[in-house]
Amino acid sequence: MTTIIDVAKRASVSIATVSNVIRGTKKVGAERRERIQTNAHARNGIAGYHESDLHRHHSGGGRYAAFERDYFLVTVNTDKQIGRERRLLNALRSYRADGIVLASAPGAETSHIRNATAAGIAVVYLDRLVACEKADAVLLDNESGARECVRHLLHLGHRRIAIITGPLALQNARDRLQGYEKELRKSDVQVNPKLIFQGDYRLASGYNMAKELLRSKVKLLRYLYVTASWR
Repeated sequence: MTTIIDVAKRASVSIATVSNVIRGTKKVGAERRERIQTNAHARNGIAGYHESDLHRHHSGGGRYAAFERDYFLVTVNTDKQIGRERRLLNALRSYRADGIVLASAPGAETSHIRNATAAGIAVVYLDRLVACEKADAVLLDNESGARECVRHLLHLGHRRIAIITGPLALQNARDRLQGYEKELRKSDVQVNPKLIFQGDYRLASGYNMAKELLRSKVKLLRYLYVTASWR
Protein backbone atom coordinates (compact mmCIF):
# COMPACT_ATOMS: atom_id res chain seq x y z
CA MET A 1 0.00 0.00 0.00
CA THR A 2 1.33 3.42 -0.95
CA THR A 3 2.46 5.58 1.96
CA ILE A 4 2.44 9.28 2.79
CA ILE A 5 6.07 9.35 1.63
CA ASP A 6 5.04 8.15 -1.84
CA VAL A 7 2.34 10.81 -2.04
CA ALA A 8 4.87 13.50 -1.06
CA LYS A 9 7.28 12.35 -3.79
CA ARG A 10 4.59 12.24 -6.47
CA ALA A 11 3.24 15.66 -5.50
CA SER A 12 6.78 17.14 -5.17
CA VAL A 13 6.11 18.43 -1.65
CA SER A 14 7.42 17.62 1.81
CA ILE A 15 6.01 14.86 3.98
CA ALA A 16 5.02 17.51 6.52
CA THR A 17 2.94 19.30 3.88
CA VAL A 18 1.09 16.10 3.00
CA SER A 19 0.47 15.52 6.71
CA ASN A 20 -0.88 19.05 7.11
CA VAL A 21 -3.35 18.51 4.27
CA ILE A 22 -4.52 15.14 5.58
CA ARG A 23 -4.82 16.29 9.17
CA GLY A 24 -5.89 19.84 8.46
CA THR A 25 -3.33 21.14 10.96
CA LYS A 26 -1.97 24.01 8.82
CA LYS A 27 -3.11 25.92 5.78
CA VAL A 28 -1.65 24.72 2.49
CA GLY A 29 -1.89 26.65 -0.77
CA ALA A 30 -4.63 25.62 -3.19
CA GLU A 31 -2.22 24.46 -5.92
CA ARG A 32 -0.18 22.23 -3.61
CA ARG A 33 -3.31 20.97 -1.85
CA GLU A 34 -4.77 19.94 -5.21
CA ARG A 35 -1.59 18.04 -6.15
CA ILE A 36 -1.55 16.22 -2.84
CA GLN A 37 -5.23 15.30 -2.97
CA THR A 38 -4.94 14.10 -6.56
CA ASN A 39 -1.98 11.88 -5.77
CA ALA A 40 -3.51 10.65 -2.53
CA HIS A 41 -6.62 9.65 -4.43
CA ALA A 42 -4.58 7.98 -7.16
CA ARG A 43 -2.52 5.86 -4.80
CA ASN A 44 -5.45 3.85 -3.39
CA GLY A 45 -9.15 4.20 -2.96
CA ILE A 46 -10.15 6.14 0.15
CA ALA A 47 -13.10 5.15 2.29
CA GLY A 48 -14.31 7.23 5.20
CA TYR A 49 -15.82 5.74 8.31
CA HIS A 50 -17.88 8.21 10.36
CA GLU A 51 -18.70 6.92 13.80
CA SER A 52 -20.74 8.93 16.25
CA ASP A 53 -18.97 7.27 19.17
CA LEU A 54 -15.75 5.34 18.61
CA HIS A 55 -16.18 3.47 21.88
CA ARG A 56 -18.45 1.19 19.90
CA HIS A 57 -15.59 -0.41 17.95
CA HIS A 58 -17.51 -0.96 14.74
CA SER A 59 -14.61 -0.11 12.49
CA GLY A 60 -12.37 -3.17 12.97
CA GLY A 61 -14.03 -5.37 10.37
CA GLY A 62 -14.38 -2.47 7.95
CA ARG A 63 -10.70 -1.62 8.26
CA TYR A 64 -9.73 -5.22 7.48
CA ALA A 65 -12.09 -5.44 4.48
CA ALA A 66 -10.82 -2.12 3.13
CA PHE A 67 -7.17 -3.15 3.48
CA GLU A 68 -7.82 -6.43 1.63
CA ARG A 69 -9.14 -4.40 -1.31
CA ASP A 70 -6.35 -1.79 -1.29
CA TYR A 71 -8.49 0.91 0.27
CA PHE A 72 -7.32 3.30 2.95
CA LEU A 73 -9.98 3.59 5.65
CA VAL A 74 -10.09 6.94 7.42
CA THR A 75 -11.86 6.59 10.77
CA VAL A 76 -13.24 9.76 12.32
CA ASN A 77 -15.33 10.39 15.40
CA THR A 78 -18.20 12.89 15.29
CA ASP A 79 -18.89 12.52 19.02
CA LYS A 80 -22.61 12.70 18.11
CA GLN A 81 -22.22 16.34 17.00
CA ILE A 82 -23.99 17.15 13.74
CA GLY A 83 -21.74 20.18 13.15
CA ARG A 84 -18.64 18.05 13.46
CA GLU A 85 -20.16 15.41 11.19
CA ARG A 86 -20.83 18.09 8.57
CA ARG A 87 -17.22 19.33 8.67
CA LEU A 88 -15.74 15.84 8.49
CA LEU A 89 -18.02 14.75 5.66
CA ASN A 90 -17.14 17.85 3.67
CA ALA A 91 -13.45 17.19 4.28
CA LEU A 92 -13.72 13.63 2.97
CA ARG A 93 -15.57 14.96 -0.07
CA SER A 94 -12.71 17.38 -0.75
CA TYR A 95 -10.26 14.48 -0.43
CA ARG A 96 -12.27 12.64 -3.09
CA ALA A 97 -13.16 9.67 -0.95
CA ASP A 98 -14.73 6.77 -2.86
CA GLY A 99 -17.22 5.90 -0.16
CA ILE A 100 -18.38 6.72 3.34
CA VAL A 101 -19.74 4.42 6.04
CA LEU A 102 -21.85 6.68 8.22
CA ALA A 103 -23.14 6.05 11.74
CA SER A 104 -24.98 9.34 11.82
CA ALA A 105 -25.15 11.88 14.61
CA PRO A 106 -28.58 13.01 15.82
CA GLY A 107 -29.97 15.96 13.91
CA ALA A 108 -32.26 16.97 11.08
CA GLU A 109 -29.56 18.59 8.91
CA THR A 110 -28.68 16.34 5.94
CA SER A 111 -27.40 18.73 3.26
CA HIS A 112 -23.81 17.59 3.81
CA ILE A 113 -24.87 13.99 3.08
CA ARG A 114 -26.72 15.03 -0.07
CA ASN A 115 -23.66 17.01 -1.18
CA ALA A 116 -21.49 13.92 -0.76
CA THR A 117 -23.81 11.68 -2.79
CA ALA A 118 -24.21 14.38 -5.44
CA ALA A 119 -20.42 14.37 -5.80
CA GLY A 120 -20.58 10.66 -6.62
CA ILE A 121 -19.52 9.35 -3.21
CA ALA A 122 -21.29 6.17 -2.16
CA VAL A 123 -22.78 6.42 1.34
CA VAL A 124 -23.78 3.41 3.42
CA TYR A 125 -25.55 3.97 6.72
CA LEU A 126 -24.55 1.86 9.67
CA ASP A 127 -26.88 1.00 12.55
CA ARG A 128 -29.42 3.73 11.78
CA LEU A 129 -31.00 5.58 8.89
CA VAL A 130 -31.16 9.32 8.46
CA ALA A 131 -34.63 10.76 7.95
CA CYS A 132 -35.54 11.71 4.37
CA GLU A 133 -32.32 10.25 2.97
CA LYS A 134 -32.25 7.14 0.78
CA ALA A 135 -29.14 4.99 0.74
CA ASP A 136 -27.90 1.49 1.38
CA ALA A 137 -27.73 0.57 5.05
CA VAL A 138 -26.63 -2.19 7.40
CA LEU A 139 -29.20 -2.33 10.18
CA LEU A 140 -30.45 -4.42 13.06
CA ASP A 141 -34.12 -5.24 13.54
CA ASN A 142 -34.27 -3.00 16.60
CA GLU A 143 -38.01 -3.24 17.13
CA SER A 144 -38.00 -7.05 17.16
CA GLY A 145 -34.99 -7.13 19.47
CA ALA A 146 -36.71 -4.82 21.94
CA ARG A 147 -39.89 -6.88 21.83
CA GLU A 148 -37.94 -10.05 22.54
CA CYS A 149 -36.28 -8.47 25.60
CA VAL A 150 -39.59 -7.29 27.01
CA ARG A 151 -41.25 -10.61 26.18
CA HIS A 152 -38.60 -12.42 28.21
CA LEU A 153 -39.19 -10.24 31.28
CA LEU A 154 -42.94 -10.63 30.94
CA HIS A 155 -42.51 -14.39 30.74
CA LEU A 156 -40.65 -14.24 34.05
CA GLY A 157 -43.73 -12.61 35.56
CA HIS A 158 -42.58 -8.98 35.69
CA ARG A 159 -44.95 -6.16 34.79
CA ARG A 160 -43.18 -2.95 35.84
CA ILE A 161 -40.48 -2.87 33.20
CA ALA A 162 -38.48 0.32 32.60
CA ILE A 163 -36.52 1.32 29.55
CA ILE A 164 -33.60 3.69 29.08
CA THR A 165 -33.48 4.61 25.42
CA GLY A 166 -30.93 6.31 23.26
CA PRO A 167 -31.56 9.75 21.73
CA LEU A 168 -35.02 9.62 20.19
CA ALA A 169 -33.78 11.75 17.31
CA LEU A 170 -32.21 8.50 16.09
CA GLN A 171 -34.29 5.90 14.29
CA ASN A 172 -32.83 2.92 16.14
CA ALA A 173 -33.77 4.42 19.52
CA ARG A 174 -37.31 5.11 18.32
CA ASP A 175 -37.63 1.58 16.95
CA ARG A 176 -36.56 0.07 20.27
CA LEU A 177 -38.99 2.21 22.21
CA GLN A 178 -41.74 1.26 19.80
CA GLY A 179 -40.94 -2.43 20.24
CA TYR A 180 -40.97 -2.03 24.02
CA GLU A 181 -44.38 -0.35 23.96
CA LYS A 182 -45.90 -2.78 21.46
CA GLU A 183 -44.91 -5.83 23.47
CA LEU A 184 -46.31 -4.37 26.67
CA ARG A 185 -49.62 -3.54 25.01
CA LYS A 186 -49.77 -6.98 23.42
CA SER A 187 -49.73 -8.43 26.94
CA ASP A 188 -52.28 -5.89 28.22
CA VAL A 189 -49.66 -4.10 30.30
CA GLN A 190 -50.15 -0.35 30.42
CA VAL A 191 -47.22 1.74 29.20
CA ASN A 192 -46.11 3.96 32.08
CA PRO A 193 -44.31 7.14 30.89
CA LYS A 194 -42.59 7.33 34.29
CA LEU A 195 -40.71 4.16 33.40
CA ILE A 196 -39.33 5.57 30.14
CA PHE A 197 -36.01 7.44 30.33
CA GLN A 198 -34.07 8.92 27.45
CA GLY A 199 -30.30 8.55 27.50
CA ASP A 200 -27.62 9.26 24.90
CA TYR A 201 -26.01 5.83 24.35
CA ARG A 202 -23.06 6.52 26.62
CA LEU A 203 -22.20 4.37 29.62
CA ALA A 204 -22.36 7.39 31.91
CA SER A 205 -25.83 8.15 30.60
CA GLY A 206 -27.07 4.64 31.35
CA TYR A 207 -25.57 4.79 34.83
CA ASN A 208 -27.07 8.18 35.64
CA MET A 209 -30.49 7.33 34.22
CA ALA A 210 -30.58 4.10 36.21
CA LYS A 211 -29.71 6.00 39.40
CA GLU A 212 -32.43 8.52 38.65
CA LEU A 213 -34.89 5.72 38.12
CA LEU A 214 -33.93 4.04 41.38
CA ARG A 215 -34.27 7.34 43.25
CA SER A 216 -37.65 8.10 41.73
CA LYS A 217 -40.91 7.62 43.56
CA VAL A 218 -41.90 4.88 41.15
CA LYS A 219 -42.10 1.62 43.04
CA LEU A 220 -39.53 -0.22 41.08
CA LEU A 221 -38.99 -3.62 39.67
CA ARG A 222 -35.87 -5.56 40.18
CA TYR A 223 -35.43 -5.84 36.44
CA LEU A 224 -34.54 -3.00 34.17
CA TYR A 225 -34.47 -3.09 30.41
CA VAL A 226 -31.63 -0.78 29.45
CA THR A 227 -30.63 0.12 25.90
CA ALA A 228 -28.24 2.84 27.01
CA SER A 229 -25.13 0.86 26.06
CA TRP A 230 -26.79 -1.56 23.63
CA ARG A 231 -26.30 0.49 20.52
